[in-house]
Amino acid sequence: MQRLRRTRRQPSTGHLTPSCGRPWLPKGFEFLSGLPERLRRRRLILTLQAWFDDSGTKGTGRWMTMSGLFGEAELLASIAHEWDKHLRARYPGAIRYFKMDEACQLDGEFKHWKPENRDIKVLQMSKIIDRKDLVEISARVDLKAFEKIAPSWSHIKPQRGDAQRHHSMGSPYLLLFQYVLVTAITEAVARGVTSPIEIAFDEQSIFSPTILAGYPGLREDERAFPERFAVMPAWPGFRNDQDFVILQAADMLAGELRLIAEDYEDNPLFIGKLCPNLTVSRHFKDIGDADLKDLHEHLVATLEREEREMLEREEREAQASHKVDGCEGD
Repeated sequence: MQRLRRTRRQPSTGHLTPSCGRPWLPKGFEFLSGLPERLRRRRLILTLQAWFDDSGTKGTGRWMTMSGLFGEAELLASIAHEWDKHLRARYPGAIRYFKMDEACQLDGEFKHWKPENRDIKVLQMSKIIDRKDLVEISARVDLKAFEKIAPSWSHIKPQRGDAQRHHSMGSPYLLLFQYVLVTAITEAVARGVTSPIEIAFDEQSIFSPTILAGYPGLREDERAFPERFAVMPAWPGFRNDQDFVILQAADMLAGELRLIAEDYEDNPLFIGKLCPNLTVSRHFKDIGDADLKDLHEHLVATLEREEREMLEREEREAQASHKVDGCEGD
């Protein structure tokens, strides 16, 4: 997997508190169970969702987005509780889960809904995350620009048995993953965090093996920067958005971000109007032609340098071996 180089913490307002002396560990946050309670509550978590048509490179849309909510565990747990409660609210109607594409297409949980009631429900849900003490971390890639560069890397194929089946210059999803990961690390360092953050993706059966296989290399990229390495997640996590419902909120953000860029004539009226108070990372980026061209040139130069260094090393080793053989012959 090719690798990208490169507010003061807000008080938590979560109302979930221990009861009957039990440790604080809300549903869906069991992955924090190994930490002392005082650290669980303050652990920074990034929840990520991607949004695109079909495969993301062959669909009808031009843009792929990845968005996430970044905040302390106690705050996210409180929001998850409110989200679950509002899903089941009777007015204007209860749903089992939220998916932005179903809301926009009046399908799935929103099938047979009137558009005006759908709009009310989406706005109700969006108000839960419309707050300044959360940070939206997002990136958006122009798929047409990506398709101009991707063929130059099509010769890189996985070998039999390789866990890494994809790479970032062949998959815009992986490119976005790397960018938002770097952004989350930057945001954590800016907050003065000195311990690892957590990162939770929606379950991705296609890309999760590649991400997990390539992740140690991404960590090595940051080792030279102690402050950044200290906050880097030990491993990314993949969670079911039916259980870890805060991922549904990330899906809302990613969907709106893409539909704003697509600017479809039939976009719902709420697109572009959700969460006006939500803090957006200043590192948000649209990755377009110029960015991809720069990245392509950087990676080509890096590979050429590594190949040159490898050949020079092999030549030195061959010369050293020849000298040894000559000495033994004497």
